[in-house]
Amino acid sequence: MSFMVSTSYRLNLAMQALDAEKSERCQECQELRAILDSVWKRATCGSAASCSKNDEEFTKKSYYFKYADPEGRGDEFKELVGDAEDINTLYEMVREALGDTVNLRQQIADEHASRTRETSTSRHQLDQMSRQLNTVQALLREVTQSAGAEGMKGTHASGGTPGASNRLRRGKLSASDGEAECPWREEAESSRPDS
Repeated sequence: MSFMVSTSYRLNLAMQALDAEKSERCQECQELRAILDSVWKRATCGSAASCSKNDEEFTKKSYYFKYADPEGRGDEFKELVGDAEDINTLYEMVREALGDTVNLRQQIADEHASRTRETSTSRHQLDQMSRQLNTVQALLREVTQSAGAEGMKGTHASGGTPGASNRLRRGKLSASDGEAECPWREEAESSRPDS
């Protein structure tokens, strides 16, 4: 009999412990529900103060999605209420923004590469033009020096042919096998000291 008393006593203690555990868990569950309700209200209302105010002020703080009608009948607006459709819409908007960002980044990289190529080409052309200008200036100096020496001696100072200044005035410049047209004739004539 003592065995039965001790077993019933243990069973009674176990039941009391279960009841105490159950009441503690119920209390924790109620606290969690209260916290979740509070968070939900803040999420839907914006703040506790705006929920206590009238509905007109609450509707002013509502957010709307704008859907563009592909058929051109006009835009459609839908209020953000937090349902699955709104979540999918937000997800699509984020994906679209990410795609736009990637696209813009690629366009900027392409534009940068294009500008780099253009800059390189422009520098190359500038170097070529600079060399050509130096060559033309050297030829002009040589021709004007020979023209000045020819005026004094009648021949080119370095043993060249007489009459180089006449050819320069006519727009002809002595080439290796004949005469070539001189594109800077007008400039050379206007900068002559005897004009």
